[in-house]
Amino acid sequence: MRAYQWLIVAVILIAQPAVSLTACKSEPPLPPPAEIVSGVAAAVDNLSSYRITTFIRARLRDFTMDEIREMNAVIVTDGIIDVGNEELELTIDTLITGSPDQNTPPEQKVEMFQVDGMFYIKAPGMYDIPEWQQSGAWEGLFDIVDYAGMQQTVLVNSTIIVTSTEIVEDVECYVLELTPEKEQISTTLAGLAWASEGAYLFAAFQLNKHLDWDMVVKQWVARDSFFIVKTEASIDIEFLDVTFGPEEEPGGINFLLISDMRDHNKEFEIELSPEAAAAVPAPG
Repeated sequence: MRAYQWLIVAVILIAQPAVSLTACKSEPPLPPPAEIVSGVAAAVDNLSSYRITTFIRARLRDFTMDEIREMNAVIVTDGIIDVGNEELELTIDTLITGSPDQNTPPEQKVEMFQVDGMFYIKAPGMYDIPEWQQSGAWEGLFDIVDYAGMQQTVLVNSTIIVTSTEIVEDVECYVLELTPEKEQISTTLAGLAWASEGAYLFAAFQLNKHLDWDMVVKQWVARDSFFIVKTEASIDIEFLDVTFGPEEEPGGINFLLISDMRDHNKEFEIELSPEAAAAVPAPG
């Protein structure tokens, strides 16, 4: 077939989608939300390890009598969570601009490992751990960094619409649009907070009776395994009667969250960096 004939065929297929749909094998119907919720629950119960990357941008608008201050925070978390062996490797990078506290370092980095029953951390800046320190295993750590469980919490506390399928990093996924239930906003925001190390979001959900909010959440769930592969959330929060000083009016917070989970149930071998291996015992 000549080149121009291929072009004609392409134009016909694009301009006449009904023709191609008729000729191709129809896709199986999308599952109901209850089936996906059940599948995700089973997947999380059988999840032993995964790699996590999250990005959050937080903008805090602080209204005063004569100015509008805006503080921005960008937080990127990346690492490996090995639940089965209770081991992890995690890095949290934070960039803060516009903070009214002149003592707040604009750039902060937290690095941590838990390997062979020992916890290692380096966190200069506001956490005041400038050099690597080691201590016994952090009890309860894997409840705090339970990203998969927290994102499942967001799912089950929402009204769900299964819209389509998409390929995400070579994984065929169901695409979900979630509308969180307002009475469950505390639980929903808490889940997103830990998924992004979002301290400001954690503070916001504690004030849920004093805010108005608008939230759009999408999730991508693997079609074959029902693992949550990706979550995106855009959240606008307006404080109704909460102020940050005697002369200030209510402000608000805007969040953008993107979380990717991959390599589910892969066998990881987490090794300490040379610097972490030389850690000194934590004081106390």
